[in-house]
Amino acid sequence: EDKRGNKIPKEKTFIATHRAQNLSILLTRLKMTNEQIRHTIITMDKENRIGKDMVEQLLKFVPGEDDIAAVEEHLEEVDTFSRADKFMLEMSHIKHYKERLQTLHFIKTFNERMTDIRPSIEDITASCNELTMSSKLRRMLEVVLAFGNYMNRGNRGNAYGFKLSSLNKMVDTKATTE
Repeated sequence: EDKRGNKIPKEKTFIATHRAQNLSILLTRLKMTNEQIRHTIITMDKENRIGKDMVEQLLKFVPGEDDIAAVEEHLEEVDTFSRADKFMLEMSHIKHYKERLQTLHFIKTFNERMTDIRPSIEDITASCNELTMSSKLRRMLEVVLAFGNYMNRGNRGNAYGFKLSSLNKMVDTKATTE
Protein backbone atom coordinates (compact mmCIF):
# COMPACT_ATOMS: atom_id res chain seq x y z
CA GLU A 1 0.00 0.00 0.00
CA ASP A 2 1.10 3.56 -0.64
CA LYS A 3 0.92 6.43 1.89
CA ARG A 4 -2.75 7.02 1.11
CA GLY A 5 -3.69 3.40 1.74
CA ASN A 6 -4.13 2.53 -1.94
CA LYS A 7 -3.02 -0.91 -2.99
CA ILE A 8 0.01 -0.88 -5.24
CA PRO A 9 -0.14 -3.74 -7.71
CA LYS A 10 2.75 -6.13 -7.22
CA GLU A 11 5.11 -6.34 -10.18
CA LYS A 12 5.12 -9.67 -11.94
CA THR A 13 7.87 -11.27 -13.92
CA PHE A 14 7.33 -13.98 -16.47
CA ILE A 15 10.90 -14.41 -17.66
CA ALA A 16 13.40 -16.51 -15.68
CA THR A 17 13.77 -14.97 -12.20
CA HIS A 18 17.57 -14.85 -12.14
CA ARG A 19 17.63 -13.36 -15.64
CA ALA A 20 15.00 -10.77 -14.65
CA GLN A 21 17.01 -9.77 -11.56
CA ASN A 22 20.24 -9.33 -13.51
CA LEU A 23 18.45 -7.39 -16.23
CA SER A 24 16.83 -5.11 -13.63
CA ILE A 25 20.26 -4.37 -12.17
CA LEU A 26 21.60 -3.54 -15.64
CA LEU A 27 18.63 -1.29 -16.42
CA THR A 28 19.10 0.54 -13.13
CA ARG A 29 22.79 1.11 -13.97
CA LEU A 30 21.84 2.48 -17.40
CA LYS A 31 19.71 5.24 -15.80
CA MET A 32 17.53 5.45 -18.91
CA THR A 33 13.90 4.66 -19.58
CA ASN A 34 13.04 1.79 -21.90
CA GLU A 35 11.96 4.34 -24.50
CA GLN A 36 15.31 6.13 -24.24
CA ILE A 37 17.17 2.82 -24.60
CA ARG A 38 14.99 1.94 -27.58
CA HIS A 39 15.69 5.31 -29.24
CA THR A 40 19.42 4.99 -28.53
CA ILE A 41 19.56 1.56 -30.16
CA ILE A 42 17.49 2.57 -33.18
CA THR A 43 19.66 5.65 -33.78
CA MET A 44 22.82 3.58 -33.17
CA ASP A 45 23.69 5.75 -30.14
CA LYS A 46 24.54 8.88 -32.07
CA GLU A 47 24.47 10.80 -28.79
CA ASN A 48 26.96 8.35 -27.23
CA ARG A 49 24.77 7.60 -24.22
CA ILE A 50 25.72 3.94 -23.77
CA GLY A 51 29.28 2.72 -23.26
CA LYS A 52 30.70 -0.38 -24.90
CA ASP A 53 30.49 -2.26 -21.59
CA MET A 54 26.77 -1.59 -21.35
CA VAL A 55 26.27 -2.71 -24.94
CA GLU A 56 28.08 -5.95 -24.08
CA GLN A 57 25.74 -6.43 -21.14
CA LEU A 58 22.66 -5.66 -23.25
CA LEU A 59 23.80 -8.34 -25.69
CA LYS A 60 23.49 -10.86 -22.86
CA PHE A 61 19.83 -9.91 -22.47
CA VAL A 62 18.60 -10.07 -26.05
CA PRO A 63 15.03 -11.37 -25.80
CA GLY A 64 14.95 -15.01 -26.73
CA GLU A 65 11.97 -16.91 -28.08
CA ASP A 66 11.17 -18.19 -24.57
CA ASP A 67 11.29 -14.68 -23.10
CA ILE A 68 9.04 -13.26 -25.80
CA ALA A 69 6.57 -16.12 -25.54
CA ALA A 70 6.40 -15.83 -21.74
CA VAL A 71 5.77 -12.09 -21.84
CA GLU A 72 3.34 -12.10 -24.76
CA GLU A 73 1.33 -14.85 -23.10
CA HIS A 74 0.42 -12.37 -20.35
CA LEU A 75 -0.09 -9.15 -22.33
CA GLU A 76 -3.37 -8.48 -20.54
CA GLU A 77 -1.30 -7.95 -17.36
CA VAL A 78 1.20 -5.55 -18.93
CA ASP A 79 0.48 -2.92 -16.25
CA THR A 80 1.89 -5.26 -13.61
CA PHE A 81 4.97 -6.30 -15.57
CA SER A 82 8.34 -5.81 -13.93
CA ARG A 83 10.74 -3.38 -15.58
CA ALA A 84 12.68 -6.33 -17.00
CA ASP A 85 9.56 -7.84 -18.59
CA LYS A 86 8.53 -4.47 -20.05
CA PHE A 87 12.05 -4.07 -21.41
CA MET A 88 11.96 -7.52 -23.04
CA LEU A 89 8.57 -6.75 -24.57
CA GLU A 90 9.63 -3.37 -25.95
CA MET A 91 12.98 -4.57 -27.29
CA SER A 92 11.35 -7.57 -28.97
CA HIS A 93 9.49 -5.10 -31.21
CA ILE A 94 12.71 -3.57 -32.57
CA LYS A 95 13.50 -5.14 -35.92
CA HIS A 96 16.90 -6.82 -35.94
CA TYR A 97 17.50 -5.86 -32.31
CA LYS A 98 20.35 -8.33 -31.77
CA GLU A 99 22.06 -7.34 -35.01
CA ARG A 100 21.73 -3.66 -34.11
CA LEU A 101 23.38 -4.31 -30.74
CA GLN A 102 26.14 -6.33 -32.38
CA THR A 103 26.76 -3.54 -34.88
CA LEU A 104 26.73 -0.94 -32.11
CA HIS A 105 29.25 -3.04 -30.18
CA PHE A 106 31.45 -3.28 -33.28
CA ILE A 107 31.31 0.50 -33.73
CA LYS A 108 32.16 1.13 -30.09
CA THR A 109 35.12 -1.28 -30.09
CA PHE A 110 36.45 -0.51 -33.59
CA ASN A 111 39.10 2.06 -32.64
CA GLU A 112 40.37 -0.10 -29.79
CA ARG A 113 40.61 -3.12 -32.06
CA MET A 114 42.37 -1.12 -34.77
CA THR A 115 44.88 0.15 -32.24
CA ASP A 116 45.55 -3.44 -31.18
CA ILE A 117 46.06 -4.80 -34.70
CA ARG A 118 47.69 -1.77 -36.36
CA PRO A 119 51.26 -3.00 -35.63
CA SER A 120 50.47 -6.38 -37.23
CA ILE A 121 48.94 -4.72 -40.28
CA GLU A 122 51.99 -2.48 -40.64
CA ASP A 123 54.31 -5.51 -40.35
CA ILE A 124 52.39 -7.42 -43.01
CA THR A 125 52.34 -4.39 -45.31
CA ALA A 126 56.08 -3.89 -44.88
CA SER A 127 56.70 -7.60 -45.57
CA CYS A 128 54.62 -7.48 -48.73
CA ASN A 129 56.51 -4.41 -49.92
CA GLU A 130 59.84 -6.15 -49.25
CA LEU A 131 58.73 -9.22 -51.20
CA THR A 132 57.50 -7.27 -54.19
CA MET A 133 60.60 -5.06 -54.33
CA SER A 134 63.21 -7.78 -53.74
CA SER A 135 65.38 -8.26 -56.81
CA LYS A 136 67.01 -11.34 -55.23
CA LEU A 137 63.65 -13.07 -54.73
CA ARG A 138 62.64 -12.19 -58.29
CA ARG A 139 65.91 -13.68 -59.62
CA MET A 140 65.50 -16.83 -57.51
CA LEU A 141 61.96 -17.35 -58.86
CA GLU A 142 63.25 -16.87 -62.43
CA VAL A 143 65.85 -19.58 -61.80
CA VAL A 144 63.20 -21.93 -60.35
CA LEU A 145 61.02 -21.36 -63.42
CA ALA A 146 63.97 -22.00 -65.75
CA PHE A 147 64.88 -25.24 -63.92
CA GLY A 148 61.25 -26.35 -64.03
CA ASN A 149 61.06 -25.70 -67.76
CA TYR A 150 64.37 -27.53 -68.30
CA MET A 151 63.27 -30.57 -66.27
CA ASN A 152 59.90 -30.70 -68.02
CA ARG A 153 61.15 -30.10 -71.56
CA GLY A 154 59.16 -32.10 -74.03
CA ASN A 155 56.25 -32.53 -71.62
CA ARG A 156 55.22 -29.23 -70.09
CA GLY A 157 58.20 -27.05 -70.80
CA ASN A 158 58.18 -23.32 -71.46
CA ALA A 159 55.71 -22.50 -68.71
CA TYR A 160 55.00 -18.85 -68.08
CA GLY A 161 54.71 -19.35 -64.35
CA PHE A 162 54.14 -21.82 -61.54
CA LYS A 163 52.13 -22.06 -58.37
CA LEU A 164 53.93 -20.94 -55.24
CA SER A 165 52.72 -24.13 -53.56
CA SER A 166 54.94 -26.07 -55.96
CA LEU A 167 57.99 -24.55 -54.25
CA ASN A 168 57.35 -27.02 -51.42
CA LYS A 169 57.80 -29.88 -53.90
CA MET A 170 61.34 -28.74 -54.74
CA VAL A 171 62.56 -30.48 -51.59
CA ASP A 172 61.38 -33.80 -53.09
CA THR A 173 63.30 -33.24 -56.35
CA LYS A 174 66.23 -35.63 -56.71
CA ALA A 175 69.09 -35.46 -59.11
CA THR A 176 70.21 -38.37 -61.20
CA THR A 177 73.80 -38.64 -62.27
CA GLU A 178 74.84 -40.91 -65.07
